[in-house]
Amino acid sequence: MNGNTINGYKILRMLGSGGMADVYFAENILEMPAAIKVIKKKYYDDKIIRDRFKNEALIMKSLDHPYIRKVIDYFENDGYAMIVMEFVEGMTLKDLMDVKKTISDETVHKYFEQCISALNYTHSRGIVHRDIKPSNIFITTAGDVKLVDYGIAKSDSGNSHTMTGQTLGTIIYMSPEQIIDPKRVTYKTDIYSMGVTFYQALIGKPPYDAKTGSEFTIQQKIVYENLDLTIIPIHWRSKLESCLRKKAEDRSMPMHTSKGDTIVDTPLPPPPPPQLTTNSKWIYYILGGTVLAIAIGGYFAKRETPEWKLQKRIISEIRSDMVKVDGGTFTMGSTYEQGQIFYDNEYPAHEEEVRTFYISKNEVTQEQYKAIMGNNPSYHQNCDRCPVENVSWYDANEFIKKLNELSGETYRLPSSVEWEYAARGGQKSRGYKYSGSNESDDVAWSDGNSSQKTHPVGGKQSNELGLNDMSGNVWEWCSDKYSKDYNSPRNSTVLEIRGGSWSWYSRFCRVALRSYDDPSYRGNDVGFRLCRTLSY
Repeated sequence: MNGNTINGYKILRMLGSGGMADVYFAENILEMPAAIKVIKKKYYDDKIIRDRFKNEALIMKSLDHPYIRKVIDYFENDGYAMIVMEFVEGMTLKDLMDVKKTISDETVHKYFEQCISALNYTHSRGIVHRDIKPSNIFITTAGDVKLVDYGIAKSDSGNSHTMTGQTLGTIIYMSPEQIIDPKRVTYKTDIYSMGVTFYQALIGKPPYDAKTGSEFTIQQKIVYENLDLTIIPIHWRSKLESCLRKKAEDRSMPMHTSKGDTIVDTPLPPPPPPQLTTNSKWIYYILGGTVLAIAIGGYFAKRETPEWKLQKRIISEIRSDMVKVDGGTFTMGSTYEQGQIFYDNEYPAHEEEVRTFYISKNEVTQEQYKAIMGNNPSYHQNCDRCPVENVSWYDANEFIKKLNELSGETYRLPSSVEWEYAARGGQKSRGYKYSGSNESDDVAWSDGNSSQKTHPVGGKQSNELGLNDMSGNVWEWCSDKYSKDYNSPRNSTVLEIRGGSWSWYSRFCRVALRSYDDPSYRGNDVGFRLCRTLSY
């Protein structure tokens, strides 16, 4: 390969070689350096390996993070498949450990926090790396981490190229669930593998001896035996213990704070950004929910406006209204209990995997909207506890933007997948036609019982998760672009709405039914509810 010019890149020298691919140093016509990963010739005709290679390029191209190696391009040329990546100088964490044997606690801690940052970002994009280990953590000459090699990564939005029963990864860094059922791993497996990696960095050797122990013996130890945390520094134990719990649902990503190390699944939100307003006498500085009124003459006093008192109450109400929905797998679309009346956009029924998230118990009410936005656009007024309506998709997102600024939290609209999973009852689902019942009157305000108006939220029976009005009352905006069916790309200019409303027949309140509207559309039966990503 040396000396060849391929797609504008001149190959200058080999940087390294792995089992499936070689990596070369190259420059383009502007003499900008790049690293080019080339699949070995003997594997090019293996479609599974080639698809996995391309999958790595597609996943890494979608990631933009300072601690993840950037992918610039992908192409196939004359029997070769190639990934063009940013060129970084340094060595892998494995190489560094081989050279230095022991690494300072301060340095390990820096790498650890950078890996947490990279993985949190990766997981927020719906991607599971599945092969976290020292050789996939690159350390630059500047001393920063670059997470590399997403060759067996699993993405929510694409195939992971894993066959049933196929175990991918490096055995000594695998999580228990990766050994037991590799097809059903979640982002929690990366947390476990990271824990093993840094356990090794602290003790100076791998936790299992792959040379003398059989693969079966190592697998048994991973599934049933805890690593000995007494041999690592005491200030590291709580961090790694949270990563190395055997049950994935008990595992969490460590978070570091200035007051010490705490293990949290949902960290406290950051304080809200400073906001300044002025009048003839005061400058108001809002910090952490308290309004500090600074007198122009230089004196300080504490003062809360009636508006802020109302907003604080509403923010507290919204926060307490959030219901945790444990992640899982479900069949999305028109399943058997949906009956004989169905629509093309509900097909084909298919499996979806959902990560844990929060969703509000109730639709956003008129009182909540007015407190945050200062106005009530609803057609059906004089009902604080009725859902706000007559709001466009843009209006809903403006509300969320302002709410996030005031609260310091990160609310959003649910995706269509999240919405349907929650409406069906999540892991507690009993397979109902509507959200919480097979009888629409139990759970939904629709054309037959609404008297042609909205009703206060929570007036009907809740579903299995304690959520109200996911069938009926008002349609709810989702974050997704609409597609005509589940095999069609989501590239339309209209947005998805779910749940039916007071003005539609009850069959439109089924949990599988999808509809859509232009994002600028405002209707007297269209509102929204809030969602929040689980932080870890």
